[in-house]
Amino acid sequence: MIQIATAVNTFPQILTETHNQTLNLSSTAVFTCHVRDLGDHHVTWFKMDPLLSLSSPLAVGKQLFTADARYSISFYSISSRDSIWSLEIYQLDHSDEGTYMCKIANRRASGSI
Repeated sequence: MIQIATAVNTFPQILTETHNQTLNLSSTAVFTCHVRDLGDHHVTWFKMDPLLSLSSPLAVGKQLFTADARYSISFYSISSRDSIWSLEIYQLDHSDEGTYMCKIANRRASGSI
């Protein structure tokens, strides 16, 4: 018997459900993003600006794009296919209010999933 392995195209998925958080000033916000089959793609964190209907990237993968030391990124694998990515914001202040979103992107194209 000959077995032929076939390549299965697996597309990355975000498995996290969205929810609102209400936090106190000076507390810590932790946003998590459960991702399956990330492969060569990247988790990108955005903060939405409701006044301008624009989003600002905060991080791509482990690379932060803010000089604010209150922000950090962490991640860990929970299986060979699944990983958990977190955006933490310490010592919350009024400027942190808004909508935060994780998306999956690759070098050629990006889009929310």
